[in-house]
Amino acid sequence: MELKTIINKTFILRAVIFAVLFILTDLTLTTAGSYLLIQIIIDFILGVFIGFVFGIIFTLLYYTRLVRIGIAWFSLFIIQWFNNIIEGYLFTTILTESLLLFAVGFGILISFLHALFLGLLFPPKTTERSLRKEMKNYFNQRSWFNWLWRFALASLLYLVIYYGIGTLISPIVLPYYLDMGTDLTVPPVWVILFVEPARGLLYILALLPFLVSLKLEQRVLYLLLVFALYLPSIAMLLPSPAFPLILRIVHGVFEILIDSLLFTAMIILLLKPRSIDSE
Repeated sequence: MELKTIINKTFILRAVIFAVLFILTDLTLTTAGSYLLIQIIIDFILGVFIGFVFGIIFTLLYYTRLVRIGIAWFSLFIIQWFNNIIEGYLFTTILTESLLLFAVGFGILISFLHALFLGLLFPPKTTERSLRKEMKNYFNQRSWFNWLWRFALASLLYLVIYYGIGTLISPIVLPYYLDMGTDLTVPPVWVILFVEPARGLLYILALLPFLVSLKLEQRVLYLLLVFALYLPSIAMLLPSPAFPLILRIVHGVFEILIDSLLFTAMIILLLKPRSIDSE
């Protein structure tokens, strides 16, 4: 199915409906106190883009509704919540163990609601395919050792990208974090060397159902995966008034986007199905 047959007035309306539900979720579940107008505007814009990108993806996932909701739930929880929570736990002293568990529980709930909205709003034209069979066919394309080094290398490359871009922007962002009184802390090097590749692997697993299932030209697939990784990653940062504007711009508009562009390219290069080579 070509994208131009998917993107029509009805599709755009559904993306707008998702954005409204996205805002209401934030209003009722994630925000304490007053909700600023600028937050609502940014949340709405993010919601439209997330609805647009994931709407395309889930219209092209020819699985049952339950499977599609499960895929969305796992992907959104990992990308928007779990990996960001781990980041906050490691680099600040704000997240105690009890707050960490509370944040994970919140993330499970909200990501389920967003997944439910996507599953209901963006049905595919058919549900004849099986995710289990698609995964089996995917992993049968190479030996287990071939897949092992590819997944390991892609995860390690996330560490390189994360550390490299983070080092470049650190002179800009560190003074702001210190002034904010966020109790910024830098974990031991061995912790970073262990945790960041693990986070990279989780990002890969979150995107893997899309990589395996979407039968698209490689350039189109790349762009969809980039924004599937990027947009949920900034969904809590960009609207938040707790962060100065400079941090939201540097982190949200530049750092995370560059990370997503580079890391997705590595995922496509190392882990794409062989069938994509001929697209």
